[in-house]
Amino acid sequence: MKRILIAVIPVLLLCTLPSLQSFAGSEPRTDLASIETSIRTELETHGDRVIGKNTMQWSTRLQRIADCRASFTVRTSTNYREPSVRLDQLSFSLATVNPYRIDVQKNWLDLACLNGEKCFFSTSTCVENRRDGLNIDCTSASHKRSETMRINFDGDSASASRLQRAFQKAIELCRESQSISF
Repeated sequence: MKRILIAVIPVLLLCTLPSLQSFAGSEPRTDLASIETSIRTELETHGDRVIGKNTMQWSTRLQRIADCRASFTVRTSTNYREPSVRLDQLSFSLATVNPYRIDVQKNWLDLACLNGEKCFFSTSTCVENRRDGLNIDCTSASHKRSETMRINFDGDSASASRLQRAFQKAIELCRESQSISF
């Protein structure tokens, strides 16, 4: 009798395993590529912000999300006193961002690192266009790490909500453990 049970139980377990896997995987997993497209579209449509009569302008664009690493460019133009253009290249791992600290403000979205770490890496370049026609490099210390990242946009509240949800989904997806197949 013991031999029969020892032979039958593993067979029964092996027969039920595929049905358990299909049940666990019945909810479609959100694809990181579709989240990337969603964030890119939102920023192309709503990622520009202007203060005054072109006194300050921000343009935020997603470059790519690959292997759960996101890269953005932020172009800031100022026309106060001497006009200048600053280009920031930002990159970070989505898994290091706190999904519960994505704060939506009127014209920007603040992302924060987990546990106060400095997970956002940026490189900046700056050019000042003087009125006498000279272009001056106004770049100071160009590499820096920070605890937060601000994404400026045009103030559309529906877009802000969509961006917040997209970032939360991307962070959750990148923080999930990878599934194992046998």
